Amino acid sequence: AGAAVKPYPFDTCIVSDGALDAMGGPVVRVYDGQEVKFCCDGCVTIFEKDPAKYLAKIAAATAPKAE
Repeated sequence: AGAAVKPYPFDTCIVSDGALDAMGGPVVRVYDGQEVKFCCDGCVTIFEKDPAKYLAKIAAATAPKAE
């Protein structure tokens, strides 16, 4: 079995920052063990053109905070 998928840390679409259910329910994908949620398939397409940019945004949000 692989490592557990890391949960998505935001309540909004990673691409548009809009509500996840704005277009009828979130679109969920997993990239390199990280769950990512989108408001629509169009945002998935945008994400896939530059996934590193968006994955870095998630990594920054989920990184342990320095004491």
